[in-house]
Parts: sequence; C-alpha cells; structure tokens
Amino acid sequence: MKHLYMSSKQKMWEIYGETGSYSNDHKTATLHNLIGNFYKENSINMSIQARKGIYDETTHNIDLYDDIFVVLENDITVIADHIKYFSETKIIEADGNVKINQKGAFVSTAEKAVVNPTFDVFRIQGHAVTKIYEKGNKTSTNKGIL
Repeated sequence: MKHLYMSSKQKMWEIYGETGSYSNDHKTATLHNLIGNFYKENSINMSIQARKGIYDETTHNIDLYDDIFVVLENDITVIADHIKYFSETKIIEADGNVKINQKGAFVSTAEKAVVNPTFDVFRIQGHAVTKIYEKGNKTSTNKGIL
C-alpha cells in the first residue's frame, strides 16, 4: 500500500506499507512495516521506518508506532516509542524512550522531544540527558547535561 502527499504539484512525502487498511469512517490509513521519505525542494530531507503508521487524511498528520527509526537530512537520527509528524507545521513530536543522535557530535535521551521543521532546534524534556562530544573524539566532554 502506498500513500503520497502532494502540495502545489510538489511531492511532500511518500510512504509505503507492506500491508495496510483504510477506514472510511475515520478517514485514516493504517500501514504496517512502513518506510517513507519526506521532501523539501524535491530532495529527501527525512526518511522514516516503523512497524505501524497511521495517516490522517483530514489533517495529513502521521503517527508512527513500534520500532521507529527516523533519519534527518543532517544525519541526525531519532528513535522513540511514538512519533507524530504534523504536516501543516512540519514539527516532529517524539514520546517515550526518545534518543536523538548525531554520530560523533551528540546524543540526547529523554521521555519527550520536539524537533523544529529545519531540524536544527530540539526541545527535550523528562529525564533529559545530553552528551556533547569533542570533534574527532568519541568520548563525552560532559558538557550540556540537562
């Protein structure tokens, strides 16, 4: 099953599910074992993978559940129990066992995180810990512990 969202004749995202179903009553599509790409100016700026996803046809929002792995265009990865993508604002909200990582630069863990649309500002909360690494060194400097 494939879902594609276009805006002004420009592809915004595409999601493929191994299996899926559609609810006419709720106007939602449920996809299982899904992968997808989100686009900005015709280039991929975010890729997603999850065991389950629900697309709301009315709001165009996407909820991801179970074994979620998100890669942002700046090589930052986000893992969480639940992630919601708000189509109108392009904000990402992650809940439950959140881990945000940029290899060799930093790793943050928290119960909740909000990522802005340009992927350069993160708000983390709930047992939040951030470790910032020195350039070229994979050991923590213990700076930035929140």
